[in-house]
Amino acid sequence: MTDVPGVAVPPGQCTLQIGYWDDDRGCRALQGEWGDDHLLDSHEFSSDGLTVFGLIEEPETYRMLAAKWLER
Repeated sequence: MTDVPGVAVPPGQCTLQIGYWDDDRGCRALQGEWGDDHLLDSHEFSSDGLTVFGLIEEPETYRMLAAKWLER
């Protein structure tokens, strides 16, 4: 776990989590959330989270989406 200066952890949460999956058949997904000790299992599809499924894009596009989410 890494502390990032200027990023405050919401009450009841402990880590900022981002996951990218590619099944080598073109099915890709990107998720991000404030979570607990279990990786990406508390996502509630809220306006604060990041959820991207089904885009036919290169991995670089997913990197850009994750970076923009982190910057907001």
